[in-house]
Amino acid sequence: MINNFVGVGRLTRDVDLRYSASGTAVANFTVAIPRRYDKEKSDFIRCVAFKKTAELMAEYVRKGHQVGIEGSIQTGSYQNKEGQTIYTTDVIVNNVQFLESRASSAQPRTTDQQRIDKANEMVKPSEGQQVDISDSDLPF
Repeated sequence: MINNFVGVGRLTRDVDLRYSASGTAVANFTVAIPRRYDKEKSDFIRCVAFKKTAELMAEYVRKGHQVGIEGSIQTGSYQNKEGQTIYTTDVIVNNVQFLESRASSAQPRTTDQQRIDKANEMVKPSEGQQVDISDSDLPF
């Protein structure tokens, strides 16, 4: 079966970094991705990253920064305070590429961009590297 998401967009707000009861870093963020045929409209994709990727995202990217995301789609549901069932769709991030921020896109390479390049090297998985996340590490 294929469950793969790939997208490039800008963060709509700063990354929300938290830690699970077992100490695993969990980052929640939303990426605005312009629609292919109507650049005036965007889709807002909720994403979740774990472990070192989560910590690096919280450190290196902010609202408005452009990122490339690769991951899988996960759906879920929960009951809100009124007892209604709320359905969710999230991208569970497998790989992230830090791209230029909006502020630096028209400027020559900066120290911030060099820091982003270094962070990209840190979040790239080694060939054959597996990410091990147990169900107890997931926030839902």
